[in-house]
Amino acid sequence: MAEFVMKVIIGIFVTGIGGLVLYGAWVLLRQELEAHFGNKRAQHWPTTEGVILSSEAVRRTVRVTEPRIKYKFTAVGTEYVSERIWFSGAGQLGKYASASEVVTNYPVGTQCTVHYDPSAPSESVLELNKPGLGCAPFAFVFVLVPVGIGAIAVGISGLFR
Repeated sequence: MAEFVMKVIIGIFVTGIGGLVLYGAWVLLRQELEAHFGNKRAQHWPTTEGVILSSEAVRRTVRVTEPRIKYKFTAVGTEYVSERIWFSGAGQLGKYASASEVVTNYPVGTQCTVHYDPSAPSESVLELNKPGLGCAPFAFVFVLVPVGIGAIAVGISGLFR
């Protein structure tokens, strides 16, 4: 009986790990696709002048610091405030060496060019063509998906032995 319970626990654990791996693959792929298609749409957006309200490098974890730039702009007669710098996954700095370098490019009080969606002006970015993760997520997903499915299969098969 104890052996059966152990098999069930291990089967559930391995299946859960497989599910988490598949979820991670989905999140990674979704971020990259949003960045890619966001950049594509924004290529044709109009621009307006904005003003930087705040600019700081914020530590998310011990190893991850990300830039937080808040800016305001007026589009179609309405003032908006946004924090989106570019379309990309969190923590992606692209051409910048660090979050601090991004922050130095956007000092508080300076004017900036804002690209905004004419059909939804609250959606805006400061920079276009911000490279995301490139093809790395797709390659990573092609590894994660089989690993996740394999773990789920092993976990389920362990339940029925």
